[in-house]
Amino acid sequence: MKKFDWKDYIYKVVIVILISFFMIGVGFGAAEILSIEGNEEIYTPAKSLSPVPDTHDEIIAYVNSCIKIAYERMPKVDYSQSFDIDSNSLSVSGNGSGLPAFSAAVNHIIDPVRDAVEASYESTGIDFYSSNKSLVPLIKVNADDISGVTLSYEYYKCKMCNESVSVQDFSDTCPACSNKDTLKLRYNDVYTIEIFVKTESETFKNNPFPISDDIKTILQNEAKIYKLSKFAIKHDSARIYVEINRLTDKINKLEFITDSSVDTTIEYNDDPFEISCKVNEKSKLNFTWPGVSLNTHKLALEKKGTDVLKATLSCDDPLLYEVTWTSSDENICEVDEEGYLTAGKVFGNATITASFTFGDITYTDSCDVRVCVPAEGMDLSKGKLKLKIGETYQIFAKMQPKDTTDTLVFWHSEDKSIATVDEEGKITGVSEGVVVIYAISNDGNYYSSCTVEVTE
Repeated sequence: MKKFDWKDYIYKVVIVILISFFMIGVGFGAAEILSIEGNEEIYTPAKSLSPVPDTHDEIIAYVNSCIKIAYERMPKVDYSQSFDIDSNSLSVSGNGSGLPAFSAAVNHIIDPVRDAVEASYESTGIDFYSSNKSLVPLIKVNADDISGVTLSYEYYKCKMCNESVSVQDFSDTCPACSNKDTLKLRYNDVYTIEIFVKTESETFKNNPFPISDDIKTILQNEAKIYKLSKFAIKHDSARIYVEINRLTDKINKLEFITDSSVDTTIEYNDDPFEISCKVNEKSKLNFTWPGVSLNTHKLALEKKGTDVLKATLSCDDPLLYEVTWTSSDENICEVDEEGYLTAGKVFGNATITASFTFGDITYTDSCDVRVCVPAEGMDLSKGKLKLKIGETYQIFAKMQPKDTTDTLVFWHSEDKSIATVDEEGKITGVSEGVVVIYAISNDGNYYSSCTVEVTE
């Protein structure tokens, strides 16, 4: 009878155990990779409180409705005026021998004239909860007096480098990082509205557009030894500029702007010299709404991590009011009476809210705190790949450390005409060539790439 070989038996058992662990590991590893594979976060624009106005009449009516909201809720309003001379438009002409000396002198009086006109303006305002409505006028508009109305709040943002690009400057290539097809349409929280008014119209006369009557007198005073023999001012254009928070219908700015041309004749040593320039005048109303604002509205903390939120109060005297702090889940994140945060032992999201009461109204602002294990690196399941046109291949992203909870991944193809990649990481060959596919971590701190060669 053959003697039992313990060494051989143990060796085989060890091999079986190792293979079992390997297979289990492969299974768990695949599951882990699949579980951390993220989709590109779907952008959902914040919803406007009121329907987005479209036509000229709707936009003007919307502006007036927001002014009426200011009448009701009585924010603080600061009124000021400004005056500016466009030095690039300044032109001096004449035939006298003193032209060079006179031109130099004119350049020296531009700043004193500007300062003197602005000094003639009076700044004023109304405090919180004042019932005085006279400072904030409703816009009085005759449709025939309007040459145009614009409302804008759209812009583009690069998903690779976060560069913001205006609608006017949009192209298929990001101007900052030069990647193609990475600019995505986004929406500002604030409407920018401009109403263009004909200067010869009743609308121009019936609204508080700035028309400085002191320019001639001030110019004569600053010219001193020179004789002002002619002065003419022509109002070239006028517009009403408005900024409104579309999420709250609260007006932030209301400005009445006039652009004019000034033509004068000044005599110097009995020689007449003509001066022309462009000037800009603004009547400005800035609104400050009572409330509380936090320095950030999103935070990520590790377990037992700490941070601090700062609350800024808009009221008559912030030092007189107390801010109350609360957490929606103290097991995830605690907050003390000073806004200091301490993450708990539980992963998840908690809402930290700051509130204070002013004028019998309680105002709040909040911050979403996510307690997680942050990513410290990322690898792809393939670094190089060959595909035929029309062929697909699934690649996976793996985050480090293994227990990271921030697993969202963004995918990007350097050239979609060669190969595309969907939100799941599936690559499709489109045409012959070589392209780099990128995976980017949610926080933007890490990325990994796969070079794809597409052939027929």
